[in-house]
Amino acid sequence: MLRVRTATEADLPFLLELRNDPASVRFSKRGVLSAAALKEDYLRRSDKHAFVVVRTDGRGAERAVGYAVFERLGEDRAEISIALAPAARGRGLARPLIQVASAHAAEHHGFAVIRADIDPANTPSRRAFRGAGYRPVPAASVGATAALERYELRVASRRSGAGPRDPARGLARPRPAPPPRD
Repeated sequence: MLRVRTATEADLPFLLELRNDPASVRFSKRGVLSAAALKEDYLRRSDKHAFVVVRTDGRGAERAVGYAVFERLGEDRAEISIALAPAARGRGLARPLIQVASAHAAEHHGFAVIRADIDPANTPSRRAFRGAGYRPVPAASVGATAALERYELRVASRRSGAGPRDPARGLARPRPAPPPRD
């Protein structure tokens, strides 16, 4: 079972290790971050919300498996960035991490649209976001950088009071993306 909690200063070593892992840096927009820059960027900015995703074993033991950072882009919009711990990669955890973190951010921060800009060469990330309900958005309709592919999740949050919930999993059901505008 995956659980989301707000990242704290105690998580900085974990966040820094994942953020600066060569596999993460390869697809990052900003490259390697120093501890001070990461602390400022992930924990101090009011427009960013960083979460650690932990896996529980049913007996109370928890292990951090990754993180998700949401940067607010407007009143109800955000951009998501994720990283999985090396030991968690290849175990089918990316999709559920994205789902649980997106539902948490939507519910607690009122995001109705969450986007992910993904390097086309990052096939595992593209697959995980699609599996989590994110849909491709044509770059021409959103002005995305040509080198990245944009995916969006339209989600109803409890905070906004709209949309159905999936009671079996506690996740907001994704809304279908609207057709592209001409």
